[in-house]
Amino acid sequence: RTTAVTSEGVARSGAAAWQAAAAAGAGTRIGIIDAGFAGLQAARAAGDLPADLSLRPAADFCGGLAGGEDHGTAVAEIVHDMAPAAQLHLVCVQDEIGLAQAAAYLKSVGVTIVNMSLEFPGAGRGDGSGVAGSPADTVRRSRADGLLWVVSAGNSGESHWAGAVADADRDGFVEFSPNTPGLEYSGFRLRERSTVLVSLRWDAWPRSTADLDLLIMSEPRVPTGPDDPAIVGVSAFDQAGTAGGAAPTEYVFLDNSADDLARRLYAVVVDYNIGRPVRYDLTLHGGVDSVDFTNPGGIGEPATSPSVLTVGAACHAREERQPYSSTGPTIDGRVKPDITGYDAVSTTTYGASQPSGVCELSGFLGTSAAAPHVAGAAALLLGANPALGAAELEGLLVSRAAPAGEPGKDNRFGAGYLTLGTPGSAQPPAGQVFTPLAQPARVLDTRTAVGGHQRPFAAREEFTLNLRQGAVPADAGAAVITVTGTNGTTGTYLSVFPGTFSGTSTLNLAAGETAANLTTATLAADGSTVIRNDAGSVNVIVDVVGYYRPTGGATFLPRATPARILDTRTTLGGHRAPLSAGEEYAVPVRGVAGVPATATAAVLSITGTGGTAPRTYLAVYPTTWGGTSTVNLTRGATRAGFAVTGIGADGKVRVRNNLGTTHVVVDLAGWYVPTGGGRYVPLQQPTRYLDTRTGTGLRRGRLGPGQAYAAPVAGVGTIPARAIAVAGNLTATSATADTYLSVYPGGTTWPGTSTLNLTPGRVVPNAVQVRPGTGGTVAVRNAAGEVHAILDVSGYFTAP
Repeated sequence: RTTAVTSEGVARSGAAAWQAAAAAGAGTRIGIIDAGFAGLQAARAAGDLPADLSLRPAADFCGGLAGGEDHGTAVAEIVHDMAPAAQLHLVCVQDEIGLAQAAAYLKSVGVTIVNMSLEFPGAGRGDGSGVAGSPADTVRRSRADGLLWVVSAGNSGESHWAGAVADADRDGFVEFSPNTPGLEYSGFRLRERSTVLVSLRWDAWPRSTADLDLLIMSEPRVPTGPDDPAIVGVSAFDQAGTAGGAAPTEYVFLDNSADDLARRLYAVVVDYNIGRPVRYDLTLHGGVDSVDFTNPGGIGEPATSPSVLTVGAACHAREERQPYSSTGPTIDGRVKPDITGYDAVSTTTYGASQPSGVCELSGFLGTSAAAPHVAGAAALLLGANPALGAAELEGLLVSRAAPAGEPGKDNRFGAGYLTLGTPGSAQPPAGQVFTPLAQPARVLDTRTAVGGHQRPFAAREEFTLNLRQGAVPADAGAAVITVTGTNGTTGTYLSVFPGTFSGTSTLNLAAGETAANLTTATLAADGSTVIRNDAGSVNVIVDVVGYYRPTGGATFLPRATPARILDTRTTLGGHRAPLSAGEEYAVPVRGVAGVPATATAAVLSITGTGGTAPRTYLAVYPTTWGGTSTVNLTRGATRAGFAVTGIGADGKVRVRNNLGTTHVVVDLAGWYVPTGGGRYVPLQQPTRYLDTRTGTGLRRGRLGPGQAYAAPVAGVGTIPARAIAVAGNLTATSATADTYLSVYPGGTTWPGTSTLNLTPGRVVPNAVQVRPGTGGTVAVRNAAGEVHAILDVSGYFTAP
């Protein structure tokens, strides 16, 4: 009889029921990457690990199986507790080269899930980018190969500080508190019998001649010189003096493991040559507390990467987030962690969790214990459905998580607590089909009583709008709506989302401007979505043009690349003249550019240019105009809008101009057919996949003239690699010249069409619905000057 110990997280997550009802992860292979597996034989003998697990390298296992770190053994115990029938492959690493080798090895032996309860402090910028061979590069390449990486968030939630370099008194030492000039140190307590790694990095990646240094002092003051006896640790890599610069990082390791007394120490950051407000992060990894300056952040590397499922920690006994569990946002503004697992659990290696539920004192503590619960849960899902890909596994885990607050993800819990739900149910979302309305239906107009909000939106105001009031059926999971803003008192943006605001935008507005944008809004369980205004006051109008529901609609087929079907400046489309005031033109769609006779709706980009009226608008609809608008225009301006519209019985869609004359250009992006296309799966909330201002999407810096960037989308996060299209919103800002952006599948030739037009000083959005290309990428191309691009995704279409 064995003396096996089972983690309390098994019951808390619902894994026990899955083990009883299914195959307990049989047929799956899980890689466990760690820094040591001492005590492995004892855990095997106790029945906490299987006899047939794989070790690599078998010899000299990072200090051997008797000595060295036992951390990996405890991690493996939890994975085995969660998925006892899964085959385990244990790999020990000690550096970034070893990590890259481990990833290649695990791929070669058929592993599909990898647990890594490790971090590489300061090994990257924190946005998922990285030079070849870096941890971020390794996990990105491995995820592209189809492996799901489950990575611990880190335990620096109470020992991280991010600030901007400031030296008001110009003495060469960075001030930690802008409200207290001259406060040039941050104190912390190094616990007895502990070690700590103090890491400093600043935002000048990948190589920099901008130079900071790091000092650790035994007294609360700045040093008097390099030989000051109070200096107990120094890191002074010579970034400034290295040709081409060096990595913008400094490290000091402090060892108090032989001392029974705690020590009060002080970190000092030296501004060697920067002299400007560059962001820096100071993080203490290890046995410290009572840190003077802390703020949210501290997610480790490569847990910041969008290519991994990042796990925070909650005490199993009280289901409360552990305060040391690292939080987001990442440096580029993304939400992390993605989900929260359980710690303070029992293992043979680290002992039992106290029955009283004292979460800080017993059992296996930290996000290192939380991550293997999630990796094991992924194996249970994969065992029940071996066809699941990495993104589908991540999506199932995130969607089943028990929310810790409002619906959606936040930077404390991610999507919520690990919960597996009903045993045996491991199917990815089936998706929904589309039904266009015969004509758009107005559901909100703050200038009138329509929608129940008869006044302008105030700054930061959120309003919950129920779309089931006549326009959308009860079983709809998403609605296609046009959002219009008008008469704003200042520049602002409107956002549409279910549950919790995630920082994305839907429609950007200048003061006094009238503009519209289409979006596919994910609906809450009660059929509602939230409309939010950022600044000033503004009137808001919402029109429903269609909806997605489980049955009774059509599936989507994207074009390989967009095709132009009307240009009134030429003979293309049959109308070589601008549309006059009140004129309606029926644009042929069925039988054009590959659109079949069975198509029920079309996806179009509508551009108006050269208008003569001070203000006008274009409306797009199947047959009869209902008084709504699609694109708003001012005299002489060029502006694009997006339309998902039903096709009339004659195979055409109508475009109507309101005032003056204006030229119209129509590009076709795809169409809907009764069968054979993709079904729509809404994301829990709009998610940013590209932001060239911050580095999201592995690109930082504006796009130059004629430059295209292919942003990774399909296969990242919860969007499957086999998705045939994504729906979202493209925004352009900070243009240096009149220009336009084009969106099309990555890896293909620019089709010559445009998605949005803008001028310097403006922020302009437009909806997109596009097929991912090579490597799951979506290309964004700029025509002239330089411009920043932002891409938010609201959902995807499944493979037929």
